[in-house]
Amino acid sequence: MKINPIIKLIRSSNKSPIFIRLRDKFEGKDYQSTISVGKEVEPKYFNNGSISSRTQDFHDINEVINSITTELRLILTELKREGKIPLPSLVKYRYNEKIKQKKFDTPKIKSFWLAYKEWNETKRGLSRGYTKTLITLGNRLKDFEVDREIPISFEYTTTSTQLFQSQFQNFLWDNKKLTNGYINKLLASLGSFLHYSHEMGYITKKPRFKLNGTPKLLEKPFLRSDEVLKLFNSEKFDYTEENWKKIKRNKKYNRHLILINQELLGKNSKNFGGVLTITNWELVRFIHLWCCSVGCRFGDVAHFRVSDFSFDREKKYMEWIQQKTNRRNSVPINDISGFIFRKFSRGKKLEQLLFPPLSIQKFNKHLKLVLEELNFNRTITKPRMRGSIMIDEKPQELHQLISSHSGRHSFITNTIELGTMDYKTIMSLSGHTTTSSFLGYVSVLEGQREKVSKLYQLETSDEKDEEKRLVELYKKINDTDKKFLMGWLEGNVKK
Repeated sequence: MKINPIIKLIRSSNKSPIFIRLRDKFEGKDYQSTISVGKEVEPKYFNNGSISSRTQDFHDINEVINSITTELRLILTELKREGKIPLPSLVKYRYNEKIKQKKFDTPKIKSFWLAYKEWNETKRGLSRGYTKTLITLGNRLKDFEVDREIPISFEYTTTSTQLFQSQFQNFLWDNKKLTNGYINKLLASLGSFLHYSHEMGYITKKPRFKLNGTPKLLEKPFLRSDEVLKLFNSEKFDYTEENWKKIKRNKKYNRHLILINQELLGKNSKNFGGVLTITNWELVRFIHLWCCSVGCRFGDVAHFRVSDFSFDREKKYMEWIQQKTNRRNSVPINDISGFIFRKFSRGKKLEQLLFPPLSIQKFNKHLKLVLEELNFNRTITKPRMRGSIMIDEKPQELHQLISSHSGRHSFITNTIELGTMDYKTIMSLSGHTTTSSFLGYVSVLEGQREKVSKLYQLETSDEKDEEKRLVELYKKINDTDKKFLMGWLEGNVKK
Protein backbone atom coordinates (compact mmCIF):
# COMPACT_ATOMS: atom_id res chain seq x y z
CA MET A 1 0.00 0.00 0.00
CA LYS A 2 1.24 3.49 -0.89
CA ILE A 3 0.95 6.00 1.96
CA ASN A 4 1.87 9.56 0.99
CA PRO A 5 0.87 13.18 1.76
CA ILE A 6 -1.20 15.21 -0.74
CA ILE A 7 -2.82 18.66 -0.70
CA LYS A 8 -6.21 19.84 -1.92
CA LEU A 9 -6.20 23.24 -3.60
CA ILE A 10 -8.79 25.79 -2.42
CA ARG A 11 -9.23 28.86 -4.62
CA SER A 12 -10.43 31.13 -1.81
CA SER A 13 -7.38 30.44 0.40
CA ASN A 14 -3.60 30.91 0.17
CA LYS A 15 -3.07 27.63 2.01
CA SER A 16 -4.19 24.10 1.18
CA PRO A 17 -5.15 21.37 3.68
CA ILE A 18 -2.82 18.36 3.87
CA PHE A 19 -4.15 14.80 3.68
CA ILE A 20 -2.56 11.37 3.88
CA ARG A 21 -3.61 9.35 0.84
CA LEU A 22 -3.86 5.56 1.03
CA ARG A 23 -3.68 3.77 -2.32
CA ASP A 24 -3.63 0.09 -3.22
CA LYS A 25 -4.65 -2.29 -5.98
CA PHE A 26 -6.64 -5.48 -5.37
CA GLU A 27 -7.81 -7.92 -8.04
CA GLY A 28 -7.06 -5.38 -10.75
CA LYS A 29 -9.05 -2.53 -9.11
CA ASP A 30 -7.60 0.65 -7.61
CA TYR A 31 -8.73 1.70 -4.13
CA GLN A 32 -7.92 4.87 -2.22
CA SER A 33 -8.92 6.86 0.88
CA THR A 34 -7.68 10.04 2.52
CA ILE A 35 -7.11 11.05 6.14
CA SER A 36 -6.90 14.70 7.20
CA VAL A 37 -3.62 15.77 8.82
CA GLY A 38 -5.21 18.86 10.37
CA LYS A 39 -2.48 21.12 8.98
CA GLU A 40 -2.19 23.48 6.02
CA VAL A 41 0.64 24.49 3.69
CA GLU A 42 1.15 26.95 0.86
CA PRO A 43 1.09 24.99 -2.45
CA LYS A 44 4.44 26.49 -3.53
CA TYR A 45 6.09 24.72 -0.57
CA PHE A 46 4.62 21.31 -1.46
CA ASN A 47 6.11 19.18 -4.24
CA ASN A 48 5.70 15.45 -4.99
CA GLY A 49 4.58 14.53 -1.49
CA SER A 50 7.35 16.52 0.21
CA ILE A 51 7.06 19.72 2.23
CA SER A 52 9.81 22.31 1.85
CA SER A 53 11.82 23.10 4.96
CA ARG A 54 11.14 26.79 4.22
CA THR A 55 7.45 26.46 5.06
CA GLN A 56 6.11 27.81 8.34
CA ASP A 57 5.84 25.16 11.10
CA PHE A 58 7.80 22.70 8.96
CA HIS A 59 8.89 20.54 11.93
CA ASP A 60 5.39 20.48 13.49
CA ILE A 61 3.77 19.43 10.21
CA ASN A 62 6.36 16.71 9.61
CA GLU A 63 5.91 15.33 13.13
CA VAL A 64 2.14 15.05 12.64
CA ILE A 65 2.56 13.35 9.24
CA ASN A 66 5.14 10.90 10.64
CA SER A 67 2.92 10.14 13.65
CA ILE A 68 -0.11 9.34 11.45
CA THR A 69 2.01 7.32 9.00
CA THR A 70 3.49 5.23 11.84
CA GLU A 71 -0.01 4.53 13.20
CA LEU A 72 -1.24 3.50 9.73
CA ARG A 73 1.65 1.07 9.24
CA LEU A 74 0.89 -0.53 12.61
CA ILE A 75 -2.74 -0.93 11.54
CA LEU A 76 -1.61 -2.56 8.27
CA THR A 77 0.46 -5.05 10.28
CA GLU A 78 -2.52 -5.78 12.58
CA LEU A 79 -4.88 -6.41 9.66
CA LYS A 80 -2.41 -8.77 7.98
CA ARG A 81 -2.04 -10.73 11.23
CA GLU A 82 -5.83 -10.98 11.43
CA GLY A 83 -5.90 -12.35 7.87
CA LYS A 84 -7.92 -9.39 6.55
CA ILE A 85 -7.38 -7.61 3.25
CA PRO A 86 -6.04 -4.14 4.19
CA LEU A 87 -8.14 -2.06 1.80
CA PRO A 88 -7.64 1.72 2.24
CA SER A 89 -11.21 2.21 3.50
CA LEU A 90 -10.73 -0.45 6.21
CA VAL A 91 -7.38 1.04 7.27
CA LYS A 92 -8.99 4.50 7.52
CA TYR A 93 -11.92 3.13 9.54
CA ARG A 94 -9.58 1.32 11.96
CA TYR A 95 -7.48 4.50 12.33
CA ASN A 96 -10.51 6.69 13.12
CA GLU A 97 -11.74 4.14 15.67
CA LYS A 98 -8.35 4.19 17.40
CA ILE A 99 -8.36 8.00 17.57
CA LYS A 100 -11.87 7.99 19.07
CA GLN A 101 -10.84 5.35 21.61
CA LYS A 102 -7.77 7.33 22.67
CA LYS A 103 -9.82 10.48 23.23
CA PHE A 104 -12.42 8.55 25.21
CA ASP A 105 -10.06 6.43 27.33
CA THR A 106 -7.19 8.77 28.05
CA PRO A 107 -7.37 11.18 31.00
CA LYS A 108 -5.35 14.40 30.91
CA ILE A 109 -2.19 13.07 32.56
CA LYS A 110 0.17 15.68 33.98
CA SER A 111 2.83 13.30 35.26
CA PHE A 112 5.81 12.98 32.90
CA TRP A 113 6.46 9.35 33.81
CA LEU A 114 2.83 8.20 33.55
CA ALA A 115 2.63 9.78 30.10
CA TYR A 116 5.96 8.19 29.15
CA LYS A 117 4.67 4.75 30.18
CA GLU A 118 1.49 5.28 28.17
CA TRP A 119 3.50 6.38 25.11
CA ASN A 120 5.69 3.28 25.40
CA GLU A 121 2.56 1.12 25.25
CA THR A 122 1.71 2.62 21.85
CA LYS A 123 5.11 1.51 20.53
CA ARG A 124 4.64 -2.19 21.19
CA GLY A 125 5.28 -4.45 18.23
CA LEU A 126 7.90 -2.19 16.64
CA SER A 127 11.42 -3.34 15.80
CA ARG A 128 13.74 -4.70 18.49
CA GLY A 129 16.29 -1.95 17.80
CA TYR A 130 13.72 0.84 18.25
CA THR A 131 12.37 -0.78 21.42
CA LYS A 132 15.92 -1.00 22.80
CA THR A 133 16.41 2.74 22.16
CA LEU A 134 13.21 3.56 24.09
CA ILE A 135 14.29 1.41 27.04
CA THR A 136 17.72 3.09 27.05
CA LEU A 137 16.12 6.56 26.94
CA GLY A 138 13.94 5.76 29.97
CA ASN A 139 16.89 4.35 31.92
CA ARG A 140 19.15 7.32 31.12
CA LEU A 141 16.46 9.82 32.16
CA LYS A 142 16.04 8.01 35.50
CA ASP A 143 19.82 7.92 35.99
CA PHE A 144 19.90 11.67 35.31
CA GLU A 145 17.21 12.28 37.93
CA VAL A 146 19.21 10.41 40.57
CA ASP A 147 22.58 11.96 39.65
CA ARG A 148 21.45 15.59 39.48
CA GLU A 149 18.65 15.28 42.03
CA ILE A 150 16.42 17.07 39.53
CA PRO A 151 12.99 15.49 38.95
CA ILE A 152 12.11 15.08 35.28
CA SER A 153 8.86 16.90 34.56
CA PHE A 154 7.00 18.40 31.63
CA GLU A 155 7.72 21.86 33.02
CA TYR A 156 11.48 21.19 33.11
CA THR A 157 11.64 19.75 29.57
CA THR A 158 9.28 22.23 27.87
CA THR A 159 9.80 25.60 29.59
CA SER A 160 13.56 25.22 30.22
CA THR A 161 14.40 23.24 27.11
CA GLN A 162 17.89 24.62 26.50
CA LEU A 163 18.87 24.19 30.16
CA PHE A 164 17.47 20.66 30.25
CA GLN A 165 19.24 19.61 27.03
CA SER A 166 22.53 21.14 28.17
CA GLN A 167 22.45 19.38 31.56
CA PHE A 168 21.17 16.07 30.17
CA GLN A 169 23.76 16.02 27.37
CA ASN A 170 26.63 16.84 29.72
CA PHE A 171 25.51 13.97 31.95
CA LEU A 172 25.43 11.57 28.98
CA TRP A 173 28.85 12.76 27.76
CA ASP A 174 30.61 12.78 31.12
CA ASN A 175 28.94 9.97 33.08
CA LYS A 176 27.76 7.57 30.38
CA LYS A 177 30.48 8.31 27.78
CA LEU A 178 27.91 8.39 24.98
CA THR A 179 28.75 9.79 21.55
CA ASN A 180 26.93 12.54 19.66
CA GLY A 181 25.34 10.08 17.26
CA TYR A 182 23.68 8.03 20.00
CA ILE A 183 22.65 11.11 21.99
CA ASN A 184 20.94 12.45 18.85
CA LYS A 185 19.02 9.18 18.60
CA LEU A 186 17.85 9.49 22.23
CA LEU A 187 16.86 13.15 21.76
CA ALA A 188 14.87 12.25 18.62
CA SER A 189 12.93 9.63 20.60
CA LEU A 190 12.36 12.08 23.46
CA GLY A 191 11.09 14.64 20.94
CA SER A 192 8.69 12.03 19.56
CA PHE A 193 7.34 11.41 23.07
CA LEU A 194 6.84 15.14 23.74
CA HIS A 195 5.05 15.49 20.39
CA TYR A 196 2.72 12.67 21.46
CA SER A 197 2.15 14.43 24.80
CA HIS A 198 1.25 17.64 22.97
CA GLU A 199 -1.20 15.79 20.71
CA MET A 200 -2.83 14.23 23.79
CA GLY A 201 -3.16 17.62 25.49
CA TYR A 202 -0.68 16.94 28.31
CA ILE A 203 1.51 19.91 27.37
CA THR A 204 0.81 23.16 25.54
CA LYS A 205 4.29 23.74 24.16
CA LYS A 206 6.45 21.44 22.06
CA PRO A 207 10.19 21.86 22.62
CA ARG A 208 12.77 21.37 19.90
CA PHE A 209 16.14 19.85 20.63
CA LYS A 210 19.25 20.97 18.79
CA LEU A 211 21.05 17.92 17.44
CA ASN A 212 24.80 17.56 17.85
CA GLY A 213 27.31 17.46 15.02
CA THR A 214 28.43 14.02 13.87
CA PRO A 215 31.42 13.17 11.66
CA LYS A 216 30.77 11.63 8.26
CA LEU A 217 32.27 8.35 7.19
CA LEU A 218 34.93 8.82 4.51
CA GLU A 219 33.97 5.44 3.04
CA LYS A 220 30.30 4.62 3.38
CA PRO A 221 29.30 0.99 4.00
CA PHE A 222 28.79 -0.65 0.61
CA LEU A 223 29.82 -3.74 -1.34
CA ARG A 224 32.68 -3.38 -3.80
CA SER A 225 32.41 -5.12 -7.16
CA ASP A 226 34.30 -8.21 -5.99
CA GLU A 227 32.13 -8.36 -2.85
CA VAL A 228 28.95 -8.16 -4.93
CA LEU A 229 30.17 -11.17 -6.94
CA LYS A 230 31.09 -12.98 -3.72
CA LEU A 231 27.57 -12.45 -2.34
CA PHE A 232 26.00 -13.55 -5.63
CA ASN A 233 27.98 -16.80 -5.62
CA SER A 234 27.20 -17.56 -1.94
CA GLU A 235 24.37 -20.11 -2.03
CA LYS A 236 24.83 -21.39 1.52
CA PHE A 237 21.34 -20.36 2.67
CA ASP A 238 19.39 -20.91 -0.57
CA TYR A 239 16.44 -23.29 -0.56
CA THR A 240 16.68 -26.86 -1.77
CA GLU A 241 15.04 -29.72 0.09
CA GLU A 242 18.42 -31.16 1.04
CA ASN A 243 19.91 -27.81 2.10
CA TRP A 244 16.81 -26.95 4.15
CA LYS A 245 17.21 -30.15 6.15
CA LYS A 246 20.80 -29.17 6.98
CA ILE A 247 19.70 -25.68 8.04
CA LYS A 248 16.95 -27.05 10.30
CA ARG A 249 19.48 -29.29 12.06
CA ASN A 250 21.70 -26.29 12.85
CA LYS A 251 20.45 -24.55 16.01
CA LYS A 252 22.35 -21.38 15.15
CA TYR A 253 20.49 -20.93 11.85
CA ASN A 254 17.23 -22.56 12.85
CA ARG A 255 16.23 -19.61 15.05
CA HIS A 256 16.61 -17.09 12.22
CA LEU A 257 15.65 -18.85 8.97
CA ILE A 258 12.11 -19.47 7.75
CA LEU A 259 10.60 -20.48 4.41
CA ILE A 260 8.72 -17.96 2.27
CA ASN A 261 6.20 -19.04 -0.37
CA GLN A 262 4.90 -16.84 -3.20
CA GLU A 263 2.07 -17.94 -5.50
CA LEU A 264 2.74 -18.31 -9.24
CA LEU A 265 -0.34 -16.93 -11.02
CA GLY A 266 0.84 -16.76 -14.64
CA LYS A 267 -1.87 -18.71 -16.47
CA ASN A 268 0.28 -19.21 -19.56
CA SER A 269 3.10 -20.72 -17.53
CA LYS A 270 3.66 -24.42 -16.93
CA ASN A 271 4.24 -23.46 -13.28
CA PHE A 272 0.72 -21.98 -12.90
CA GLY A 273 -0.75 -22.87 -9.53
CA GLY A 274 2.65 -23.61 -8.01
CA VAL A 275 4.69 -21.60 -5.53
CA LEU A 276 8.12 -20.01 -5.42
CA THR A 277 9.81 -21.29 -2.25
CA ILE A 278 12.86 -19.51 -0.82
CA THR A 279 14.41 -18.88 2.59
CA ASN A 280 14.17 -15.43 4.14
CA TRP A 281 17.99 -15.10 4.03
CA GLU A 282 17.92 -16.03 0.34
CA LEU A 283 15.33 -13.29 -0.24
CA VAL A 284 17.45 -10.76 1.69
CA ARG A 285 20.53 -11.72 -0.34
CA PHE A 286 18.81 -11.29 -3.69
CA ILE A 287 17.02 -8.06 -2.75
CA HIS A 288 20.34 -6.51 -1.71
CA LEU A 289 21.99 -7.72 -4.92
CA TRP A 290 19.05 -6.23 -6.84
CA CYS A 291 19.62 -2.82 -5.18
CA CYS A 292 23.35 -3.12 -5.98
CA SER A 293 22.50 -3.87 -9.62
CA VAL A 294 19.74 -1.37 -10.49
CA GLY A 295 20.48 1.35 -7.89
CA CYS A 296 16.96 1.52 -6.47
CA ARG A 297 16.03 2.53 -2.94
CA PHE A 298 14.72 -0.16 -0.61
CA GLY A 299 11.35 1.64 -0.61
CA ASP A 300 11.03 0.85 -4.33
CA VAL A 301 11.61 -2.90 -3.91
CA ALA A 302 8.10 -3.65 -2.62
CA HIS A 303 6.56 -2.02 -5.73
CA PHE A 304 8.47 -3.78 -8.52
CA ARG A 305 6.18 -5.85 -10.74
CA VAL A 306 6.98 -8.31 -13.51
CA SER A 307 5.57 -5.79 -16.00
CA ASP A 308 8.30 -3.26 -15.07
CA PHE A 309 10.75 -5.24 -17.21
CA SER A 310 11.20 -4.26 -20.85
CA PHE A 311 10.94 -7.39 -22.97
CA ASP A 312 12.58 -5.70 -25.97
CA ARG A 313 15.26 -8.12 -27.27
CA GLU A 314 17.70 -5.34 -28.10
CA LYS A 315 17.27 -3.12 -25.03
CA LYS A 316 16.66 -4.96 -21.77
CA TYR A 317 16.05 -2.65 -18.81
CA MET A 318 13.92 -2.15 -15.69
CA GLU A 319 11.62 0.87 -15.60
CA TRP A 320 9.79 1.98 -12.46
CA ILE A 321 8.35 4.99 -10.59
CA GLN A 322 10.60 6.02 -7.69
CA GLN A 323 8.52 6.16 -4.51
CA LYS A 324 10.50 9.04 -3.00
CA THR A 325 10.48 11.40 -5.99
CA ASN A 326 7.49 10.07 -7.97
CA ARG A 327 9.72 10.19 -11.08
CA ARG A 328 10.11 7.47 -13.69
CA ASN A 329 13.52 5.82 -13.78
CA SER A 330 15.05 3.14 -16.01
CA VAL A 331 18.28 1.16 -15.69
CA PRO A 332 19.73 -1.42 -18.12
CA ILE A 333 19.75 -5.03 -16.96
CA ASN A 334 23.14 -6.60 -16.18
CA ASP A 335 24.05 -10.26 -15.58
CA ILE A 336 23.09 -10.23 -11.88
CA SER A 337 19.84 -8.24 -12.15
CA GLY A 338 18.87 -10.36 -15.17
CA PHE A 339 19.41 -13.57 -13.19
CA ILE A 340 17.37 -12.23 -10.25
CA PHE A 341 14.54 -11.10 -12.53
CA ARG A 342 14.33 -14.52 -14.20
CA LYS A 343 14.36 -16.29 -10.82
CA PHE A 344 11.57 -14.20 -9.29
CA SER A 345 9.39 -13.60 -12.38
CA ARG A 346 9.24 -17.18 -13.69
CA GLY A 347 5.65 -18.45 -13.55
CA LYS A 348 4.11 -15.12 -12.49
CA LYS A 349 1.60 -12.94 -14.29
CA LEU A 350 2.65 -9.45 -15.36
CA GLU A 351 0.74 -7.67 -12.56
CA GLN A 352 2.34 -9.75 -9.79
CA LEU A 353 4.89 -8.27 -7.42
CA LEU A 354 8.42 -9.34 -8.28
CA PHE A 355 9.52 -9.90 -4.66
CA PRO A 356 7.64 -11.26 -1.62
CA PRO A 357 6.97 -8.50 0.99
CA LEU A 358 9.67 -7.84 3.60
CA SER A 359 9.85 -5.01 6.16
CA ILE A 360 12.90 -2.76 6.25
CA GLN A 361 13.51 -3.63 9.93
CA LYS A 362 13.68 -7.37 9.22
CA PHE A 363 15.71 -6.77 6.08
CA ASN A 364 18.38 -4.75 7.92
CA LYS A 365 18.55 -7.24 10.78
CA HIS A 366 18.95 -10.30 8.53
CA LEU A 367 21.27 -8.58 6.03
CA LYS A 368 23.77 -8.03 8.85
CA LEU A 369 23.44 -11.68 9.93
CA VAL A 370 23.84 -13.03 6.39
CA LEU A 371 26.97 -10.98 5.71
CA GLU A 372 28.44 -11.93 9.08
CA GLU A 373 27.94 -15.64 8.35
CA LEU A 374 29.47 -15.22 4.89
CA ASN A 375 32.55 -13.48 6.36
CA PHE A 376 32.17 -9.96 4.97
CA ASN A 377 34.72 -8.70 7.47
CA ARG A 378 36.37 -5.78 5.68
CA THR A 379 37.15 -3.08 8.25
CA ILE A 380 35.65 0.40 7.96
CA THR A 381 36.81 3.21 10.23
CA LYS A 382 33.92 4.98 11.95
CA PRO A 383 34.88 8.31 13.57
CA ARG A 384 33.03 9.27 16.77
CA MET A 385 32.50 12.61 18.50
CA ARG A 386 31.73 13.56 22.07
CA GLY A 387 30.64 17.18 22.15
CA SER A 388 32.93 19.09 19.78
CA ILE A 389 35.84 16.68 20.27
CA MET A 390 36.69 13.77 17.97
CA ILE A 391 37.30 11.01 20.53
CA ASP A 392 38.42 8.13 18.34
CA GLU A 393 38.00 6.25 15.10
CA LYS A 394 36.33 3.00 15.93
CA PRO A 395 37.07 0.24 13.39
CA GLN A 396 34.02 -1.86 12.57
CA GLU A 397 33.49 -4.74 10.19
CA LEU A 398 31.42 -4.28 7.04
CA HIS A 399 28.59 -6.56 8.18
CA GLN A 400 28.07 -4.40 11.30
CA LEU A 401 27.49 -1.19 9.32
CA ILE A 402 25.69 -2.52 6.22
CA SER A 403 22.06 -1.44 5.74
CA SER A 404 19.23 -1.33 3.21
CA HIS A 405 20.64 1.86 1.65
CA SER A 406 24.09 0.33 1.08
CA GLY A 407 22.86 -1.30 -2.14
CA ARG A 408 22.30 2.11 -3.72
CA HIS A 409 25.74 3.25 -2.54
CA SER A 410 27.23 0.10 -4.12
CA PHE A 411 25.53 0.74 -7.46
CA ILE A 412 26.70 4.36 -7.70
CA THR A 413 30.28 3.88 -6.46
CA ASN A 414 30.90 0.73 -8.53
CA THR A 415 29.44 2.39 -11.64
CA ILE A 416 31.84 5.30 -11.17
CA GLU A 417 34.68 2.79 -10.77
CA LEU A 418 33.92 1.40 -14.25
CA GLY A 419 35.41 4.65 -15.53
CA THR A 420 33.37 4.54 -18.73
CA MET A 421 30.56 6.99 -17.86
CA ASP A 422 30.43 10.62 -16.82
CA TYR A 423 28.69 11.75 -13.63
CA LYS A 424 25.63 13.12 -15.47
CA THR A 425 24.93 9.70 -16.99
CA ILE A 426 25.29 7.97 -13.63
CA MET A 427 23.04 10.60 -12.00
CA SER A 428 20.35 9.88 -14.60
CA LEU A 429 20.59 6.15 -13.84
CA SER A 430 20.30 6.68 -10.08
CA GLY A 431 17.50 9.22 -10.44
CA HIS A 432 19.37 12.12 -8.81
CA THR A 433 18.51 15.65 -9.92
CA THR A 434 21.14 17.61 -7.96
CA THR A 435 24.90 17.12 -7.74
CA SER A 436 24.95 17.76 -3.98
CA SER A 437 22.56 14.89 -3.21
CA PHE A 438 24.36 12.62 -5.68
CA LEU A 439 27.81 13.24 -4.15
CA GLY A 440 26.47 12.08 -0.79
CA TYR A 441 26.48 8.55 -2.25
CA VAL A 442 30.03 8.63 -3.56
CA SER A 443 32.53 6.76 -1.39
CA VAL A 444 36.28 7.33 -1.50
CA LEU A 445 37.77 3.90 -2.13
CA GLU A 446 40.94 2.68 -0.48
CA GLY A 447 43.86 3.44 -2.78
CA GLN A 448 42.09 6.28 -4.61
CA ARG A 449 43.43 9.02 -2.34
CA GLU A 450 46.98 7.67 -2.72
CA LYS A 451 46.81 8.42 -6.45
CA VAL A 452 47.35 12.10 -5.65
CA SER A 453 50.94 11.22 -4.70
CA LYS A 454 51.60 10.81 -8.44
CA LEU A 455 50.42 14.35 -9.18
CA TYR A 456 53.18 16.65 -10.52
CA GLN A 457 55.78 13.86 -10.45
CA LEU A 458 59.32 15.16 -10.89
CA GLU A 459 62.14 13.35 -12.60
CA THR A 460 64.70 11.74 -10.31
CA SER A 461 68.31 12.98 -10.37
CA ASP A 462 69.38 9.69 -12.01
CA GLU A 463 66.85 10.17 -14.80
CA LYS A 464 68.05 13.74 -15.35
CA ASP A 465 71.72 12.65 -15.53
CA GLU A 466 70.94 9.89 -18.00
CA GLU A 467 68.95 12.21 -20.23
CA LYS A 468 71.80 14.78 -20.21
CA ARG A 469 74.37 12.09 -21.14
CA LEU A 470 72.22 10.91 -24.09
CA VAL A 471 72.01 14.47 -25.42
CA GLU A 472 75.80 14.89 -25.17
CA LEU A 473 76.43 11.57 -27.00
CA TYR A 474 73.96 12.49 -29.75
CA LYS A 475 75.81 15.76 -30.38
CA LYS A 476 79.10 13.93 -30.92
CA ILE A 477 77.98 11.54 -33.71
CA ASN A 478 78.05 12.55 -37.41
CA ASP A 479 74.99 13.36 -39.55
CA THR A 480 74.92 9.95 -41.32
CA ASP A 481 74.89 8.10 -38.00
CA LYS A 482 72.22 10.49 -36.68
CA LYS A 483 69.91 9.59 -39.60
CA PHE A 484 70.57 5.89 -39.07
CA LEU A 485 69.88 6.21 -35.31
CA MET A 486 66.63 8.18 -35.85
CA GLY A 487 65.44 5.61 -38.39
CA TRP A 488 66.16 2.79 -35.95
CA LEU A 489 64.36 4.59 -33.09
CA GLU A 490 61.29 5.32 -35.21
CA GLY A 491 61.08 1.68 -36.25
CA ASN A 492 61.58 0.14 -32.84
CA VAL A 493 60.14 2.54 -30.24
CA LYS A 494 56.41 2.05 -29.57
CA LYS A 495 54.38 5.17 -30.18
